[in-house]
Amino acid sequence: MPYPRSTFDEGIRSADGLARHLRGGGALVAVSSGVRLEPGEMEHAQVWVDACRYHPLEGVAADQLSVFAFGSFTQLAAGAIGSAVVNARRRHKAEKRAAPQWRALGPVGVTVTSRRLLVLHQMSWSSIWFDQIVQVVPAQSAFVLDLIFDGSPPFRFSGPSVPFVAVMLVYLLSGEVLSLPGADLPGNSPPAPTELTP
Repeated sequence: MPYPRSTFDEGIRSADGLARHLRGGGALVAVSSGVRLEPGEMEHAQVWVDACRYHPLEGVAADQLSVFAFGSFTQLAAGAIGSAVVNARRRHKAEKRAAPQWRALGPVGVTVTSRRLLVLHQMSWSSIWFDQIVQVVPAQSAFVLDLIFDGSPPFRFSGPSVPFVAVMLVYLLSGEVLSLPGADLPGNSPPAPTELTP
């Protein structure tokens, strides 16, 4: 999803403000957007991000070319060889498409709570519980965040809201305050976001 440049500047400012607030001893503020939570669970933010998931594509099969040739042995052999070459190319393309890679899910809503991330994708909610997250990997650009799980494909979030989510998530998971690249340099605009390839 294309975003105006100003939204990335605002994303860094918001994340930097949150980080300074937390470093100064401040606490995360509870908000309410009407999402149903468990008893004792608090909502802290609701944002939109672009999401990808790293996994293979299921059910991709190569189209097979069948050649029915009539004629001499040479013509039959040439037809069989041509068919084998075409089928090998199609198989290779299908294997490449089906290989594990980042696959775009599109824009998703993310609600950050005290216990999980609630992800809204195609009008359906799913939970990423904090105890399922093994590693949080913010990219150097600050606008890409990978969530690594044990035994489940990782998620990648990108977009202007990602630095804010990264600071909040790292704080909720570890009590540490994330330092954002370039956030402490006055007037430093963040780099242009990298395109996600499906």
